[in-house]
Amino acid sequence: MRQKIRYIMVNYRCCVGGCNNDSRYPKKIVKRSHVENLRWHFIPKDPKKRAQWIASISKGLVGFEPGNYKTVCSNHFQYGKPTYSSPTPTLYMVPSDSNKPSPKKRKLVARHEVVSTAEASNNSSFKEEGTQCLIINPLTYGSMKFADLTTEQDVQRFTGFPNVETFQLMFNTLFEKAMCMHYWKGDKESALKDTTKPRSNNVQRALTLEQEFLLTMMRIKLGLFVFDLALRFKVSEATVSSVFTTWVKLMSKELKWMISWPDRYLIQRNMPDMFRRYYRKCRVIIDCTELFSETPSSLENAAMCWSNYKQHYTLKFLIGITPNGHISFVSETFSGRSSDVFIVENSGFLNYLQPHDQVMADRGFKIHDLLAYYQCSLTIPPSKHSNLQMSGADVRNTSLIANVISYGSQVYLHIF
Repeated sequence: MRQKIRYIMVNYRCCVGGCNNDSRYPKKIVKRSHVENLRWHFIPKDPKKRAQWIASISKGLVGFEPGNYKTVCSNHFQYGKPTYSSPTPTLYMVPSDSNKPSPKKRKLVARHEVVSTAEASNNSSFKEEGTQCLIINPLTYGSMKFADLTTEQDVQRFTGFPNVETFQLMFNTLFEKAMCMHYWKGDKESALKDTTKPRSNNVQRALTLEQEFLLTMMRIKLGLFVFDLALRFKVSEATVSSVFTTWVKLMSKELKWMISWPDRYLIQRNMPDMFRRYYRKCRVIIDCTELFSETPSSLENAAMCWSNYKQHYTLKFLIGITPNGHISFVSETFSGRSSDVFIVENSGFLNYLQPHDQVMADRGFKIHDLLAYYQCSLTIPPSKHSNLQMSGADVRNTSLIANVISYGSQVYLHIF
């Protein structure tokens, strides 16, 4: 007795509000110009991706309740389908968007280069997929790398290092620890990780370690925005933020030994001629640096961090350099409202001074009394009193102090 086989026709319908595409009515299906092959994509089961899809669909359907077989057609994706750079439907999500023109076709940036199986068999960094292999190598799709800096002038402009050898020396110093570091993913997610275990080297990263170090130094030197670096290195903004935060934390731990308070004899032996001629007892040049911060959630913290000088919420710290430009002191972070005198008094800086030391600073550091207690002297540019014109001696002293500070702070200016 023959058994009858029943064939069930599966029908798909787009669940986006205002879209009437239904596989039961092929003649009524509308395909946008940016779509090559119209397909139906199920709402993903991954909780994070699913929530993003639901939030996007709910813009045109209030109270949308997803089912296990709800689909979205290709018209609503930037590249006609979910991709790495655009995994969520974002086009024509509201009925009023149906009259908008289709976006121009964009060339999808391939994250991997397809090669033959014979070539891939000789490289252990390939990942097999069917009869082809995908190169897990960021250099194949044009991201910025250190080799693009062809001259030492380029290295100095983009990274702050004087030459290629210095960049490589610093990178080699950090390379061993960078191989096993855990990348920052936020306070909550990072707290759940077991950071005592080294990171697996089998995890493929979007950038090489050298590229990550280059990205970090470029942002420190040039102050580039996250989206700018994401475009230069062909990665997402989240990756740039994670890489930068991780490398800054690594360098703060591994390079902390470079910030040291030199002996008085070493400072005098390496003192520039201009300091040796006019300010032979100068031990350190100090200044306070302010960095912009996000708006604090607490009103009390917001009031403490508001800087009238910068007209922004800032964090402030004291930095000191020797006459030849070596960074010798960096304080803890203070709120932007803290005065220079308060930071000097509470940062522990005064404990490093010895009798007869000379401290050079800006006009705002009115710390003569504090230094006098430690038998030290203060050198600051003369101030103009009310509307009176500065005397000739004050002008000469101001010019002299400015010249020696600019000469001794070259390294400081390169880094900050």
